[in-house]
Amino acid sequence: MDPIEEERIRTDSWVLAAGGKKKGWIYGIGVVTRTKHVDKLTYHGSSSHSSEEIVQLKQEVLNYREDNERLSQRLQQQQRQFQSFVSVVLPFLPPDAQTTLQQQQHQEQQHQP
Repeated sequence: MDPIEEERIRTDSWVLAAGGKKKGWIYGIGVVTRTKHVDKLTYHGSSSHSSEEIVQLKQEVLNYREDNERLSQRLQQQQRQFQSFVSVVLPFLPPDAQTTLQQQQHQEQQHQP
């Protein structure tokens, strides 16, 4: 088999296995482009480091998820503190300010998952 054709088949197979191109990237390959004149994938990068990159990316995703969870918990705590503050201050506000604040709280509750 022609080495160029073999490489094209290998690349196309990897693209299918990786789930396709996302924002110009194929996971484990790098940047991928399609030429307008030739329907052939060309790629830049090396798959020799792909297993190390996969491990690193998995760790990064885990770290981001943990950070996201901590931030979500912190946000929920701050929202509870703010609600407590509002419930204490609300009776001392003028009626129109009370109405506005209550409307804002109602809208925020509707947009929460």
